[in-house]
Amino acid sequence: GTALATTASSNPDPNLISREQFTSVLMSQLDHVTPLSCQKLFSTFDPTGIGRLNHLSFSCTLMSIHRPSMNNLTSGNYHYCRDYVKSVTVLSRCISVVERGRGGVTVNGLKMILKGCSLKAEDRRAIDIQVDQISSVLKRPFEKFSRPIMMSEDEILGQNGLLIRNSFILDVFQEQLLHMQHEVSERQGAIKRA
Repeated sequence: GTALATTASSNPDPNLISREQFTSVLMSQLDHVTPLSCQKLFSTFDPTGIGRLNHLSFSCTLMSIHRPSMNNLTSGNYHYCRDYVKSVTVLSRCISVVERGRGGVTVNGLKMILKGCSLKAEDRRAIDIQVDQISSVLKRPFEKFSRPIMMSEDEILGQNGLLIRNSFILDVFQEQLLHMQHEVSERQGAIKRA
C-alpha cells in the first residue's frame, strides 16, 4: 500500500496508478510474482480497461480480504459494537489508509471503503444510495462548502459515529466482507488441493 501511494504521488491524480507503475511496484515488493500475474491482477481492478486504477480502493480490498487478528478483535476498542467488531476493525484500517494524514475521509472516500469488498454492482449501488441518505444530514442549511466535508474515524466509527448510529450499512458491509473472505478461503483451499 505505501509503495503504491508513494509511486502514485508523482502522478497528476495521486490516487491513480498506471498499469506499468503497478506492475513495477508489485515486482519490487513481492517475491514469486510474475509480470503476467501483476497484469491479471491489475485487469481485475480495471474492468473497463482505462489503464489506471485507484490504489486506495485496491488497498481497501486487500485489507478486507485479510482477517483481523484476535488481538484486534479482543482489544476492547470497539466494545460498544460487539456484533460488528470484525467489520469495524477492517473499516478502521481502511480509513487510516484513505485519510493519509488529512484528519478524515470524505463521503466519497467512505463509499469507496465500504465498497471495497462488494462483489456485485448492485451491492455497490446500494452502498452509494445508503451513504448518500445518511450523509445528507451532514450538510448544514445555508452553509456553502468550498471543500468536501471531512469525517474523522471517530465521527464514522466512534460510539456515536455515523455508521454505528446507522448500523444497517454495517449489516450490508459485514455480509459482503464475510462473503468475500469466504470466497478467498475457498479459492486458497482449491489451489492448495491442486
